[in-house]
Amino acid sequence: MKAILALNTGSLSFESELLEELFDDVRAMRGCYKGQAEDSYLLTFTEKNDGNIRAEDWIKLLAKSFDQESVLFIDDNNTAMLHMTKDDVYVALGKWQQNTEELTDCWTQDKQTKIYYICK
Repeated sequence: MKAILALNTGSLSFESELLEELFDDVRAMRGCYKGQAEDSYLLTFTEKNDGNIRAEDWIKLLAKSFDQESVLFIDDNNTAMLHMTKDDVYVALGKWQQNTEELTDCWTQDKQTKIYYICK
């Protein structure tokens, strides 16, 4: 699974250090949510059934702790679900897919590859 999470602390070094401490695969992204550009992170994770807190729950807790409205979760079939932090509900957004350019007010771009992604 994957998640797109923004923390918006104003310190990219703090954010990346925090997330790299918690997750094995953290990738810097740039995105636009509701017309507002922001730095975000693509977190790739595997859920373990070992009795510990699930990675998805950690991500939701981080979003809530940093006052984020939502987190985008993407399953192994590229189905995208937006988790609304305040109401603890999921909204289906379609498939997470590459796009040739930023076309809408909601997109994500991989900072390294410069590839755009949208949910459609």
